[in-house]
Amino acid sequence: MLSATVLLGITATAAHNLFGPGYDYRETVSIWFRGVFALHPRPEASPGRRSCSSCTP
Repeated sequence: MLSATVLLGITATAAHNLFGPGYDYRETVSIWFRGVFALHPRPEASPGRRSCSSCTP
């Protein structure tokens, strides 16, 4: 099951990059991941996130 999920994700990403505009990770999720790895996450830096009133301190 995990293999199928990974394979479908890779296929979707490859298809989007070949036939569409592609992903721009540098200006989207990479900013959020840097904050998570530095132990200073910023939820507002994650594009397309859902707002959560209990997420703010």
